[in-house]
Amino acid sequence: MGKAGGKSFERDISSALNRWYLEEDLQAIAYRRWAPPRTFQEFDVVSDSEDMILYMAIECKSVSLAQGDTLYWSQYFSIVDGVHQIDRESAWLKRTGRSGYLAVEIRGGPGKTREAYMVPWKEVTRAKRDYAIGMTIEKIMTYPRIARVGKQYVMSDEVLNLD
Repeated sequence: MGKAGGKSFERDISSALNRWYLEEDLQAIAYRRWAPPRTFQEFDVVSDSEDMILYMAIECKSVSLAQGDTLYWSQYFSIVDGVHQIDRESAWLKRTGRSGYLAVEIRGGPGKTREAYMVPWKEVTRAKRDYAIGMTIEKIMTYPRIARVGKQYVMSDEVLNLD
């Protein structure tokens, strides 16, 4: 549940960030984090930079509309030793000093264009605290949309609310 498309979405986001960094001559690098099978990792994509604005981590989720209209905490996130993934990742952000985001790709099915949105991590933790089951796709779509040109996502200042 919720896994299809996830690994390629992680690659897409990492590539979009690195293209943007090069095009804008930003001193940063983004990379996918690796974890062995059946283990957990904090965040899927990490960006390193001396510029604290670009020193961030991104959790990537790819959601099929055929599976419903909500990004369910129990379906799309793990619980390890009784600790929810969002809580683990929030603690990791605090320890590392990084800013955090949740990138959500919405797959509409065959013949439909994929869309992605960037949710600030503070909004994720607020939603988890305030809404027991998850965050609706409708709510996710109120956050900055990651542009898509052809089959590639395109990062920008607006997506990360940097302007």
